[in-house]
Amino acid sequence: MISRIVKLCFSCPVHFGEGLLESSGQTFCADTLFSALCHEALLCEGESGLRAFVTDAQNGAFRISDAFPFIGTEYYLPKPVTTVQSNAESSDASAGKQFKKLRFLPVTALRSYLNGELSVEECAEYNRNMQALGQVFLQTNVRVPDDPEQDADPY
Repeated sequence: MISRIVKLCFSCPVHFGEGLLESSGQTFCADTLFSALCHEALLCEGESGLRAFVTDAQNGAFRISDAFPFIGTEYYLPKPVTTVQSNAESSDASAGKQFKKLRFLPVTALRSYLNGELSVEECAEYNRNMQALGQVFLQTNVRVPDDPEQDADPY
């Protein structure tokens, strides 16, 4: 099977929900993307297009993975869920916090992370990169009714 990486670039704000409207994330799951693609297939091609899309997915014509962050040409993956003995020389408690805070790391740094060779400085840089990736904000809008006797409703 041919693998392709598709970069999703958004021209307007998006919300990757993690439960409630007040919480958001930097990634979204494959089932969310598949659902959105099904919706688009239905809108563009009708029910027959949707059925064909779902049948192709069931027959393994394509696979969709979770969406992960990228910065330029640098692709990031979730930090592996495994204990890694770090060779980083630092007795500073903030160094441990940097490694604990790390959620994503570049694909190019995966091997050095697993070998315990990732430096505290590199870890701090990757954390800064993730903080700079997008902005999280909560925006409340108000619907003003046509009838002046009614109250405005937030949404």
